[in-house]
Amino acid sequence: SSEAERLLAERLGMAPDHAGFASMLAQLQAERGDANGALVTLGASLPWATGNAPYHATMAALQARLGQHPQAITHYQTALRLTPNSGVWWMGLGLSFQAVGRNAEAVEALQRARSGENISPVDIESVLSLHPAVDEVAVAGLPDERWGQKVVAFIKARGAVDAGVLDAHCRASTLPRSEEHTSE
Repeated sequence: SSEAERLLAERLGMAPDHAGFASMLAQLQAERGDANGALVTLGASLPWATGNAPYHATMAALQARLGQHPQAITHYQTALRLTPNSGVWWMGLGLSFQAVGRNAEAVEALQRARSGENISPVDIESVLSLHPAVDEVAVAGLPDERWGQKVVAFIKARGAVDAGVLDAHCRASTLPRSEEHTSE
């Protein structure tokens, strides 16, 4: 990790306009507990990161970690203008709103976090297809009154399979989810 930090710092010295190098270096600095150093690293590349949503989200997360919630709100909002369907960023924005007492906006952002997670149907199919009881799987979006759309998986099993077993398999993955079961 220290070698990676050294290499990234060297590259960033040669190309200070490379926001990707700054983001990677800042993440390594934060992982080893230097959140302030990570903010300095990101701040130096800010003029070149105006259209980089992950950069702004990383900046916001670091600021929130350091209790700089008003600044975190600004960067989360910038990231979400560029990539509006990131549930994780909506969650961060909601927590920062809550920290500064903007509770109505916090509730709205947290609701958007629940509905905004952008998960590819291919990702869901991949997780389910790895279960030994699943022969085929197809994932589709269906209309939902509350969220606008919900994700549904249609599964052809190799034999009898309990929905609870597939739930446990999905819970073990990193995909966020809500659940509803039907059987045919």
